[in-house]
Amino acid sequence: MKKILLFTIILLFGFNMYSQQESYYSLYRYNMQIVNPAYAGSEGNATLTFLNRLQWISGDNNPNTRVLTFSLKRKNNIGIGFSLVSDKVFIEDQTFSYVDISYKIQVAENSNLFFGLKAGGNFYSTNTSVLEDYNIAPDPAQTEFSRFNPNFGAGAYLINPKYWVSFSAPRIFNVNRSEDLNIGSKDRVHLYLGAGTYFKLNQNLKLEPSVLVRKVITLPYSIDFSTYFNFKEKISLGFSYRTKSSFSGLLLFKPFSSMSVGYAYETPYENNINRLGFNTHEILFKINLFDKKQEEILNNDEMKNDIPKKEIEVDSDSDGIPDKIDNCPDVKGTEENQGCPLEEEAPVEETLVENKKINAKQEKVDLSDKEYMIFFNFDSDEVKGDINFLKIEKLYRLISDSQAFNFLIEGYSSEEGSNAYNMNLSERRANSVRNELIKMGVDPLRISIKGFGEEIPIFDSAKQKNLNRTVKLSYIDKQ
Repeated sequence: MKKILLFTIILLFGFNMYSQQESYYSLYRYNMQIVNPAYAGSEGNATLTFLNRLQWISGDNNPNTRVLTFSLKRKNNIGIGFSLVSDKVFIEDQTFSYVDISYKIQVAENSNLFFGLKAGGNFYSTNTSVLEDYNIAPDPAQTEFSRFNPNFGAGAYLINPKYWVSFSAPRIFNVNRSEDLNIGSKDRVHLYLGAGTYFKLNQNLKLEPSVLVRKVITLPYSIDFSTYFNFKEKISLGFSYRTKSSFSGLLLFKPFSSMSVGYAYETPYENNINRLGFNTHEILFKINLFDKKQEEILNNDEMKNDIPKKEIEVDSDSDGIPDKIDNCPDVKGTEENQGCPLEEEAPVEETLVENKKINAKQEKVDLSDKEYMIFFNFDSDEVKGDINFLKIEKLYRLISDSQAFNFLIEGYSSEEGSNAYNMNLSERRANSVRNELIKMGVDPLRISIKGFGEEIPIFDSAKQKNLNRTVKLSYIDKQ
């Protein structure tokens, strides 16, 4: 009787709920590869995501959706992955299995456009023989049916540090399951258009609103409005509203830098449905997988130092200033004179003449040398270590002595994490160095910042990619 009751409820309220259609997801922002193959490889070296969505928890045989996706960033701007969705609703059982591939194009300095294709199909089965009836004679309509429906999809994804836009059709073709069965809503073409942006409220808090529009032929639009408050990139709290459907409370937190855990509680807002207890739980796990070398960097405190220890300790002239920041490494000098010995003061007139020569023609030093770079620990934008602060003092003297130029502070990151996160992290690193220079007396108008994330690595070698967590300066000619 419980099966018959649930089936009757679904029929009675089906028109108000516009059918189950393709599965909804409250945590769609962290599960976009399901609806858009262009996301494959766009979020890091290797990403594994699992989601479990349990609907209408008060009823028997309630809809249950399980999702597993994997994506991998490859060379030559290629991303690959797969998506697997198991969807069970009453007597229907479906499994969507697809292979995803994407290609990245850099359309602007900080913007990337991904194109994706999705190929696979749907394993569909139903068993009406389990339905109870009161007929003595067997009903020929009560039978088992199964079929594989091949299909493919396509999508595009644009992202930069300020916003993202997604458009996709995960299944291009309508599919008739059988001559005796009408087409199902899950087999109709679904179109998705999504967008989101980021607002920095203060140093630790960001606002992340987004919207996802879904259109199914012959059915009304469905629109999800979501907003997250992101605190220190560690925990996000938010809410979501789906038109003509439900409200959701959203939670996402990162117990580790490589793992995200999400939870959503969804409840319908129409009273006639809400009274039935048709609430939904959704749980998500996302893991960024690292290679062996990267795991060693994360688990070994000594390896987190971005500057090799041996290089730091080399001091050929034993003056207490490491060779890397010593302008006179073979002669004892002082810190005030950048490692060189103090010279007798020149006459005032001679000094003025010399300064005029310097201002008339100031030679640029090679700022790509490590001695002018500030290095950061993994997933950190905090300037640490005596060596880094000695380098900042050196940069301060360089900027002060180079009045003919302004300077751009460039921030970079290694490849761990998503492109958007790394772009933001690199910008925060550049801003940290700028703040230190301003504290020392540099005119803020002479220094600007720019984050490059992981897109333009300074060090290409696999053994040196951790050194890409850095900040360096470049010259800007005054107008």
